[in-house]
Amino acid sequence: MNQKTPIVALTSNVLEEDIQRFKSAGMYSHIGKPVKHDDLQLLLSDLFEKEVKGKDHSLSTQEIKVSLEKAAVLLELTPDIMKGLFKKFLTTTELILEQMDKAVKEESYDALFAQAHKLRGASSSLCIHKITDKANKIENAVKKQKKLDFSGEIKQLYGFLESLKSYEKEL
Repeated sequence: MNQKTPIVALTSNVLEEDIQRFKSAGMYSHIGKPVKHDDLQLLLSDLFEKEVKGKDHSLSTQEIKVSLEKAAVLLELTPDIMKGLFKKFLTTTELILEQMDKAVKEESYDALFAQAHKLRGASSSLCIHKITDKANKIENAVKKQKKLDFSGEIKQLYGFLESLKSYEKEL
């Protein structure tokens, strides 16, 4: 352990003044008992993002190809139908991201939650897990009223979308 190692308080003391006391004592964060999977996932995802700042937020051609092939098998779709579904996903995702941007600017967190939920469902159906995970992270942060750089997360989603659009041109 060193001074940069994040310490997380794991306790049944969940009152706001308790949490502030932990943070004042140098704790990075707090998770209340009983531990909820979503809280732990959000914390780990936040810690991981801090470690890999500057990470490339794109999808490789291979990642996309494998995801879409897996989705085609799971959904039992022909290649032509899958191609049409993928194109519709691109159009819809662009609209969703625009709505997410708007919701952040207007501080409309219910709208942000709804759009993140839509994106999570759509990307999950196509097995595009990086988008699903990012949408889930946003959804959980809104639900738990956790601080998160929503604009930064949406920017990363736009990066994923650009990778998908490039892939579509190769089809």
